[in-house]
Amino acid sequence: MAIQGITFSKQLVSSNDDAHIYKLLLNGRSGKTKGCTMTFGGDDIYISNGYFFIANRLVKITSLETVSTPIVSTGTTYNRLVFEIDLTKTNTDKLFEQGYFKILSSTSDYPEITQEDIENGGNIYQMPFARFTKTVAGIGTFESELESIGIAQDNAIVYVRTSGNDASGDGSESYPLRTIQHAIDSIPKNLGNKAISINVGSGTYAEDLKISGFYGGMLRINFNNATINSLTISDTNVTLAGTNLTIAKSTSLTSADINNGANVICQVPITITGGFAGLQVNNGSRFIATQDVTINTALYALLAEHASIVYIYNLKGSGSDTGVLADSAFIILNSIAANIATTQYATESGGRIYTGAQTNIPKY
Repeated sequence: MAIQGITFSKQLVSSNDDAHIYKLLLNGRSGKTKGCTMTFGGDDIYISNGYFFIANRLVKITSLETVSTPIVSTGTTYNRLVFEIDLTKTNTDKLFEQGYFKILSSTSDYPEITQEDIENGGNIYQMPFARFTKTVAGIGTFESELESIGIAQDNAIVYVRTSGNDASGDGSESYPLRTIQHAIDSIPKNLGNKAISINVGSGTYAEDLKISGFYGGMLRINFNNATINSLTISDTNVTLAGTNLTIAKSTSLTSADINNGANVICQVPITITGGFAGLQVNNGSRFIATQDVTINTALYALLAEHASIVYIYNLKGSGSDTGVLADSAFIILNSIAANIATTQYATESGGRIYTGAQTNIPKY
């Protein structure tokens, strides 16, 4: 009989059998599930203990792992830290020989990785952890390439609190994360037809948030009396909700930037301060606010450009140079504060601004 009972008594489970199960559960995704925080100094990279899946196989880092990078005598090298599986090697009951960290280097560009189908005869599979440049002085720019998996699959809500911890927290209410960006980065881009919420507790988060590339579901961020530095949302659908959000510009040119076809539904009152533009909506994006939006002391309080659409129930604020500029875009306002800016309205390149009860004649 050509049948094997994989998960039945006295039947054997191979690594390929086990990987097949995880492939279905994880939808073929690779990435960390816990820990694996990366830091660096001088010529070394440090990876904290944790768990990750690579090619549907589970790996555990049991203690701090140190990876030495190649010495550079001149110029700049472009490097990738990868974890490599090599099935031509043989494991023992004490030593894991088939998996190890490895540095790929090039003098011209970041090296390509090898990902053979190890379920069907392949032997080498490399999963990127980070990419970085290096000079004689040591490691220069450093960018993580390691995705997090599991949080969005296990929980409909990811919790963030100022008292949380990105290294030890799992995003649950009992063990929240510390930073909003870490929570955003912990969610797979493919939402898998789920409604995923990030619940941000009260307090100040000195972060320049960047949200992009999510699809296949709904991403909702609840801000409960939270303050951030700036917000950029690109090519994705996001709902902003909660009790109150304050965007206090630090170094960003634009405090709130909605761009590249983003679709944002804003159900939370927002207060924005400063910037070239307090709120900028451009490149075919849409921003709909059903709550008050207050913008103070910007060059342009609200700037909509390039085939974008903006609707704001009440636009408030003061101290800006120009209140509302529609450049090849449509802006619809239920009401606007009379003292929002020195120049209240402006249009360019066929832009249109509608206010109040007008339905067919633009205000400006």
